[in-house]
Amino acid sequence: MEQDHQEHVNIDEVHQQYQSNIQNEMTILSSNVNMLNNDQQRIRGELCSNQCSLRIVSEELSLVRSSSEDNVSFANGMTIINDFLLQEIWSLKQMVENNILTSFDGTFLWKITCAKEKIGMYFPEIHRINKPLKLMKNN
Repeated sequence: MEQDHQEHVNIDEVHQQYQSNIQNEMTILSSNVNMLNNDQQRIRGELCSNQCSLRIVSEELSLVRSSSEDNVSFANGMTIINDFLLQEIWSLKQMVENNILTSFDGTFLWKITCAKEKIGMYFPEIHRINKPLKLMKNN
């Protein structure tokens, strides 16, 4: 009988030990579940924050694209205006040069570039002259 009593006490101790282990495991699992729930809430908050940031960045990117397209259009317009102004400047330069070469006394003034070299091919002694050349038409 004493042996029965001792076995019963041993069984109770084992049972208590087993129950204590189960409680410890349940406490650990409960703590882990709470940590997972907290992590899940934190991740949801971060997800909302990231989605909001993504929306803002997307809107800003759209504005940058629009501004970039405007800048390209402006630059293209400026190129066209620049080309037009260069043509106008060239045209004005030609008009000024034509007016400088215009004579009102019945003589023509011609501007011949590299005249010395061109004439020097036929008259080599011309290279020794250091004064500007004047060509006259004989009547």
